[in-house]
Amino acid sequence: MSRSSREEFWRQRLEQFKIVQLPFSTLEGKAPATWQSTAWLMPGALAELSPTDRAEFLLAAWLVYLARITGESELQLGWTPVPNGSRAGAKALEVLVASVVPMAITIGFDNNFAEARTAVAAEFAQLNEQDTFARDLIARCPTLSGVEALRLRRPWPVGVTVTGESCSAAEESASSSSF
Repeated sequence: MSRSSREEFWRQRLEQFKIVQLPFSTLEGKAPATWQSTAWLMPGALAELSPTDRAEFLLAAWLVYLARITGESELQLGWTPVPNGSRAGAKALEVLVASVVPMAITIGFDNNFAEARTAVAAEFAQLNEQDTFARDLIARCPTLSGVEALRLRRPWPVGVTVTGESCSAAEESASSSSF
């Protein structure tokens, strides 16, 4: 995939910036929270699935839950991409490329769980193909530079990281880091 088509994908995705409003989270009168992480132990049936199937299953269940408690069918979360071979171990590149990117999922309230899992699988595939974007993209695009939240390192209040060993989800009310 060419750099320009990847950049176009991220520009379009970031132009649709949306924050999930959690009914149990508020910032009024409080200092910004930091991302918190939770790891889940897997019941026997989940442990038998492949790591990819397990991640899709758990994330689909969590997204269905988030959609129902927020009343939002279109969700955008912060996704921490798994480093590809060209970025693995390159700490210096973290300054240049986004470590958290937007995952966009639509959870139809009338859809069954298999359809939610299919949506998650499609988004996983798309994010794995697109990888990440250069941080300066936001400053270079006039439609993005005016969105103050996008200049934060982690502008999404809910973030997800999936590793080979476990799934973890993190919540953040805000981030004071610069993008």
